[in-house]
Amino acid sequence: MNVGVDGVKDNTYTLKWCNNRGHYKTLKALCKNDGYYRSGKGVVVDLNYTLSQPMYKRMNDVFLEMFRTGGSRISINGCLARFQENFIKEDDLIYNRTKNKEKYLRLVYIRTEQRKLHRNLEKKILKRKKLIYNSVSDSIRDTMMPTYEECAAIHGKDALLKLQEKLESAIVKSKNGMFRESMKKILVEFSDLQKYLVTEIKTQMTTSLRLALNQIPEDLTGLPDVSEEMETMKRSCDSLGLKIF
Repeated sequence: MNVGVDGVKDNTYTLKWCNNRGHYKTLKALCKNDGYYRSGKGVVVDLNYTLSQPMYKRMNDVFLEMFRTGGSRISINGCLARFQENFIKEDDLIYNRTKNKEKYLRLVYIRTEQRKLHRNLEKKILKRKKLIYNSVSDSIRDTMMPTYEECAAIHGKDALLKLQEKLESAIVKSKNGMFRESMKKILVEFSDLQKYLVTEIKTQMTTSLRLALNQIPEDLTGLPDVSEEMETMKRSCDSLGLKIF
């Protein structure tokens, strides 16, 4: 079953259908399975993903850079790594290692908790990355769902032609709204990720600071204030154009 896309400029395209009547069952199966079909030989046809190609081509570079696992300046993980270093600077550790052993041990504990939090967040970010990326084609699937259901009920004479015409007509009529809804959905997913990161960082680091400070309540100097550092991280993200907050 060949379903291709021509012309991705300005989210416009024409579908290229295979006119071999032997593919009627495949197209029907595609509609019955919400736009997705895998043959017995493992060949995959995903109409939702095909329709998503114009958006994916525009967003891929920025999206992949933002979710890089390395220390890219605009990546989420890069921002978290800089926050970790700025929260407790290496110079503070070196200084307190010789000047104040108790304070040094508390700083080491806090940094260890930071690293544990960073590793856990990396795992969560990877899961959210897939969810956000798929939200584009998922939104298109939701828009096309009524048409898929109608097409699944088509049968009889000229059924293949009717299926193709109905699908293409629905795509042309709904393409503008389809892409708007996809954009809304991806922005909602990004917003959810932002809120999750902020909540986790605030909660986990506040807990770690309290545990460290409660062991030496009379000595509060030299340890960072979590609310101030959170504001620093927000400003840093904004300056990098990384809208995490």
